[in-house]
Amino acid sequence: MPRSMIVIPARLASHRLPGKLLLDLAGKPMLQHCWELACAADVGAVWIATEDEAIEQAASAFGAKVIRTGAHTSGTERIAEAINQLDLAPTDVVINLQGDEPLLPVAVIRNLHEHARQKLDSDSGDAAFSVCTPLHDSSQLLDSNQVKVVLDRTQRALLFTRAAIPWSASSRAGRLDASELIKRQAVYLHHGLYAYTAATLRQWHALPPGQLEQIEALEQLRLLENGLSISMLISQLDVAELTRCRGVDTADDMQRVRDLLCRR
Repeated sequence: MPRSMIVIPARLASHRLPGKLLLDLAGKPMLQHCWELACAADVGAVWIATEDEAIEQAASAFGAKVIRTGAHTSGTERIAEAINQLDLAPTDVVINLQGDEPLLPVAVIRNLHEHARQKLDSDSGDAAFSVCTPLHDSSQLLDSNQVKVVLDRTQRALLFTRAAIPWSASSRAGRLDASELIKRQAVYLHHGLYAYTAATLRQWHALPPGQLEQIEALEQLRLLENGLSISMLISQLDVAELTRCRGVDTADDMQRVRDLLCRR
C-alpha cells in the first residue's frame, strides 16, 4: 500500500519578509502553526525539510521531525531531495504544504489528499494535484503576490501566473474588467498546496527549469511546460474564510494573521 506524508519545505531567506517562518504568531513561530495543521490533517507522517540550522533547532524544539537538505531555489526542489533521503517508493504520495500558510483549513489538506488518491486510483494520468478557490474581488486579481490559475473544462491547470488574466476583450479603454472575470469565474486564486507521487517529484527534478517558471518564479510551471497535467481541486471557501486563510508574503499579511489569531 503506497504511503502518504506531508513535507513542509522551509528556509529563512525570503525576499519580501526575511525570516518569516520563525516570526512569532500568538506565542509560536509561524512554522509551528503550519506543522500543527499538517499533524491535524492526519494523512501520514509530517516532516520539515530545511537547509537552515535555526529552523532545524526551532522545529526540533516543538517536536517536529526534520530533514536537513542542501541549499535550493524552490520548495519542490527541496522536497525532491528530502524524499530520496526518506527512500520513498515511486507510488508514495507527498503533500507539499507551505510553511507560510498558518490559517489554511485542515479540511483543505484532507480534501486534496483524497482528490489525489482518487485520481491516482483511476489512472487519470495527472502528474500532480493542487487547490484553487474562486476569486471574490478585483484586489486579488490585480495583486501580484496572489497567484492565479486558469483551468480547462476538465479542471486541469492551463496556466499559473501572478498577472491578471485572462484579458477581457470587452474591456473599454484598455482597462481590465475584473468584475466580469470574477462573475464568470474565468480565473481562480491558487493556493500553494500540492500533492504528487514520489515518481513525479523525481521526474520534475530531472527536467530543466522552464522559461515561464523562471520568469514567474512558480516552480509548478515546469510540469505544464513539459506537457504534464495538474488536476485542480476547486475548494468552495466563502469570502471570509478565503480572506482568512491567505498565505503570509508581506509584513501586512503577518499583521493580518496576528490580528486574526488574537481575536480567537
